[in-house]
Order: sequence, then C-alpha cells, then structure tokens
Amino acid sequence: MDQLDQGYYPNPCLSVYVHPEAAQDSVNQIKQLDAHPNVFVCVAHDNGLFEKLPLLNTRPEKDINDWQAAGYKTNTRWAFLNELPKGDNPGRDVLVRGLQHADGSIIKWNGSEFVDA
Repeated sequence: MDQLDQGYYPNPCLSVYVHPEAAQDSVNQIKQLDAHPNVFVCVAHDNGLFEKLPLLNTRPEKDINDWQAAGYKTNTRWAFLNELPKGDNPGRDVLVRGLQHADGSIIKWNGSEFVDA
C-alpha cells in the first residue's frame, strides 16, 4: 500500500507530491540559493527561461557563463508568475499530466483535478 492510501497526504487531488514535506524542504533550499547574488537558479519547466536564455536546441554554440553581465537572473526572476491565472486568462496549461507510483498506479490530470487513472 503506498503512502497516499495510508492517509499520508489527505487529499491527493491537491498535490502530486508523494512526499510533500521533502518537496517543501527542496523549495526552501532553492530559495536560499536563489537569494545569493552569485547563483543563477534555473528550474525545469520555467518558460521565462525559454524566452530569455540561449537554448541548446536553438543556439547550441552559446552558453550562459555571462549570465550576470547579460542580466539573465534579473530578466527572468519571477517570470513564471505571468503564467498564473489572472482575470479572464486561465493561465498556462499544466505540464505534468500524471504521476506514476512504484506500484504502477497513476494519478492523472482530468482537466480540473488529479484523479486515479
């Protein structure tokens, strides 16, 4: 029986994390790194990065070693907030459509919430 079945997380439709405390701990540690002026945190699926950074698929000859001089941290910080719902704009569609557990069961996005697949 997995942790969701044991009541570890009372409402799996609110999160896809099996270990929400560990996920929050990771976020807290990333926040500490992000606050340092000599660290540029790039998080997967942050579309703000796709809009500003030279990407391997489109500019493989480029790197971001000059991120401070280029202002990448300043120009991308909090850009993901533009993808959240605001007014009549529903925001960006979800990137993760499901989560597979070790037993093979899947929680999947049905368009409005996560449900057993």
